[in-house]
Amino acid sequence: MDQSKTYYGGCLNFTGDIALTFEYKGIFVHKKKRICGTGFSKNKTFKDWANFPSGRPNLMDFANMSSQDTSKVVQYSSMKKGSDWTQYIDPDINPVLSESADSMGLAYSDTLDDLASINPAISAKSGSSWTKPEELTSWRTAGKSETINSVDYAAAGDLNVLAFDSVDYDPDIMSDGSVDTDELNAAYNSSEVHVYVNGKHTCLTSNKVADMAPEVAVRNGKAIVVWESDSYDLTGTDVDALQKDAMGEKKLCYSYYDGKEWSTPAYLERGEIKGVQAYDIALGDDGTAMVLASMGTSEKVQERELYSYMIEAGTQKSVNRITCNNAAETQPRVKYVTDQGGSFLAAWKQSEYENNELSDSYLVVQGYQKDGSANDISMTDESREVSEKFDFARGGDTIKDSAVYWQASGEDSAMHTYVKYMNAQAGKLSMKYSLNSVATGDETLIGSSVAVDGDKFTAVACAQEVEQKDSSNEETPFAQADDEEKPARLISSQKQITDAFENVSADTFGQNIEKNSTINVTLSFVNAGRKAMDAVTVKQGDTIVAADLPIHLESGESGQVSLAIRLAIH
Repeated sequence: MDQSKTYYGGCLNFTGDIALTFEYKGIFVHKKKRICGTGFSKNKTFKDWANFPSGRPNLMDFANMSSQDTSKVVQYSSMKKGSDWTQYIDPDINPVLSESADSMGLAYSDTLDDLASINPAISAKSGSSWTKPEELTSWRTAGKSETINSVDYAAAGDLNVLAFDSVDYDPDIMSDGSVDTDELNAAYNSSEVHVYVNGKHTCLTSNKVADMAPEVAVRNGKAIVVWESDSYDLTGTDVDALQKDAMGEKKLCYSYYDGKEWSTPAYLERGEIKGVQAYDIALGDDGTAMVLASMGTSEKVQERELYSYMIEAGTQKSVNRITCNNAAETQPRVKYVTDQGGSFLAAWKQSEYENNELSDSYLVVQGYQKDGSANDISMTDESREVSEKFDFARGGDTIKDSAVYWQASGEDSAMHTYVKYMNAQAGKLSMKYSLNSVATGDETLIGSSVAVDGDKFTAVACAQEVEQKDSSNEETPFAQADDEEKPARLISSQKQITDAFENVSADTFGQNIEKNSTINVTLSFVNAGRKAMDAVTVKQGDTIVAADLPIHLESGESGQVSLAIRLAIH
């Protein structure tokens, strides 16, 4: 790593080649998908090694390295009385929409500067706005200083499940702001996984190892949760210690909800396959679930491979190695669709290397049957536009109604949330559409959640100031000290995708235009709709000039039609 170089954003990944991670963007992690072995980022600018944040999933906001040996607790501005709650969102745990986009799970507190006050919460859609989050507090143990690290949420029909992990920490860290290795290990190993089912609390784990980063899926009154289990024994918070630890146990556990109770937590593959770097889960109509995981115990990112675990009604049936190559398969995502009698769409970032340098990186989507075997559904993002932090949009029961979303900087230099539909017939994705969840010039989007319903998208996103500035003379909803960060603000948006054309132009190629003459015109345009077009009709005012001119253009493709127009010039 060039320690003198300025790195703009990104996640510091101790599990792979750090230089590749930053310079080539080999692996970035959706904030919602907190996973072991991957560092912490707020997409800020870090100009020297000493200021890089520290380590693994940031269980208690242990970021902001003041040196290679010291971790500090991030301090957030407190909210002024009467301020709008949407301006005071935990920037480290992003909201997650339900499939119908009428509710979301999140972490919430009126006092983010007090770790012990942060709780899982649910907010409901009310018209065009969101209700103040209902905090869930029955999980807490009297006399303990507890906080939460990550939240996932899923709701379908009459069942909603909010999953989260909690840690028990030494309250002294809040007084002096520093965290030593013993405190880190103790906090990490106290992590437990909890679930709320329609408001009823269950703690799924109770042990001396770190159970963290749960992912939940819900369908037809059933649910399943998968999480990562590991033991922490850090000898320090320097890079070598963190990188060595990142290659450790990291096994996957799961629990299945049959509509009445949760099954006893069990290891996938009895815990024999280790080195989990990232994972996701989806649940089918009949209770079959697929867990997709990126695995690897090597420091080399290109040695990451994908595995799938098939679970039927709470019992593991198979484990399948999906990839075996010299490329890196990272950021696994999976969703269920009803096509082909019910199947799973798996997506990941494929990164190819030549001479240990990244040569190409793109999104791959592959379909799988319920037994784990691959089917004929296959797509790639030919434009290479889908970048880091992508995920499937919630909702969309079929492939054609499914979409992926991601965040990236637009031509206006602001951060946008983009979406693309799946097009299995063409084997690629649609053109990209920008949602209205846009950060301002001094902000960056640090996380978003998107739901799709046909042509309609609903999104919530969190935006946070990139650089903290002096706001002493500004009217803000915060009481901010010099060493505190501002929280994130919630951006809520909707977008309707319509059949449309873009970049329309006409060319007569220098023909003489005379009264009552007939000229040949070539129209060029881009299909900006989500569906393919097979014909176009040209009008001049309300008059049809040419009807049903044949042309086949997939979403985002450009083409031309030629026609003759008789000019009636008066």
